Amino acid sequence: IVTIRLVPLGLSWELPATISRGQEMEARLRYTSNAELPFENMSVRIEYPAGFTFVSSEPSPTTGENMWDIGTIDRGEEGSIVFRGKVSGQEGEFKPFRATLGVFNPLTKEWVPYLDASNDAKIAVMPLFVEGSINETREGVITPGERARAKIRYKNNTDSKMNNVLIRAFLEDIAGAGSADSSQTSTPVNQGFLDFQTLLIQNGGVFDAGSRAIVWSPSTTDELKEVEPGQTGELGFTIATKERAPLRSAADKNIVVNLRTHIEAQSPSQDFTGTDLTFEDRMQLKVGTKILFSARTVSRSSPLPNNGPLPPRVGTETRYTIVVEIRNLTNDLRDAEVRVPLPPNVKWENSFSPSNARMLFDRPSGEVRWNIGEIKAGTGVLGPALLGMFQVAVTPSEADEGRFLTLTREGRLLGTDAFTQEKREERMTELSSQLTGDPLVNPQDWTVVK
Repeated sequence: IVTIRLVPLGLSWELPATISRGQEMEARLRYTSNAELPFENMSVRIEYPAGFTFVSSEPSPTTGENMWDIGTIDRGEEGSIVFRGKVSGQEGEFKPFRATLGVFNPLTKEWVPYLDASNDAKIAVMPLFVEGSINETREGVITPGERARAKIRYKNNTDSKMNNVLIRAFLEDIAGAGSADSSQTSTPVNQGFLDFQTLLIQNGGVFDAGSRAIVWSPSTTDELKEVEPGQTGELGFTIATKERAPLRSAADKNIVVNLRTHIEAQSPSQDFTGTDLTFEDRMQLKVGTKILFSARTVSRSSPLPNNGPLPPRVGTETRYTIVVEIRNLTNDLRDAEVRVPLPPNVKWENSFSPSNARMLFDRPSGEVRWNIGEIKAGTGVLGPALLGMFQVAVTPSEADEGRFLTLTREGRLLGTDAFTQEKREERMTELSSQLTGDPLVNPQDWTVVK
């Protein structure tokens, strides 16, 4: 018979027994040691349940959102990790949290567990429940210029009738979001991305300008006078977003749209004396950046000197300059690259500006490629637009007489929105010898002559 007198390591949870879905929760994981010798190079790994969204922790994770390097644990030492997050799921659903204490090798990615501990939290069943969504989702991205269609779903979870129910919805656009809970930011709300002049409210709701809330009350919405046991309902409104969010400073980036909904029973029965008959739900969408990508062909007004006849002449080479212009509004763009295909009869002249640009001609694909990297938010709005230009040459044939010369095919700007993590692709139209962007060239100089 083996008797374990003392467990050298301890791992324990302080986890709420019930949590509200969509609301931020906080949990603490404690670790201790009663060993004679220290445990070195220790790490803690937490496995979150499905539907959990990590917000923050103290201390911050060492790797990803669920690994902490805690170093050496001496005898009698204890420590803790406090983390916060939001949980989605069904009312009454149990959400399991599991933590492991062990040694992690960052080079080999090998994990040696010493001890683990698990605990569950239950999604609470609230007497009155309300939940908002925008464009059929509770998380994700909204595109500038897109109309936001909000749905407010409510339910009476009790066995009693609820009289005179009041529902409010607060819609805010906030800039400078750096975490999942941007309500903690000190930046003022209502950045101007939401166009409240276009607000259309259904189901008898009204807009209260004083509190900036959309309100559904028993006096305007008949179904809220009496909400039967188990009854559900749906309310809604729509509002337009602006094609270009106002930019006043570098802080006006990383915009989020917050929808906060609140429900309460104004005339509860005596059966609910002392019971909290209010509930509040929060959700958030990130706003994708607006990118303006265009190009034009120039000749005489080009900073790069061109030569050859204008109008272009059969059998004689003429050089043109392709000017690419990029404006990026509300979020940083990373891994940005411009790709412009050239027709087979158009030559890359290896002359471009700025001179330090990472620009080249990829012969196998027939594309001019400009590797930009990062494009800051506010480019072309708070400061000058990003300009890149390169020279091409073409020798017209007899078949081109009387026509415009095609100089590029449709180009693309590729990149990743650093705030929303969206892959972005913008397109420019193909370019020709029709030099509408060059004020020093006349229309008779556009078509090929013999």
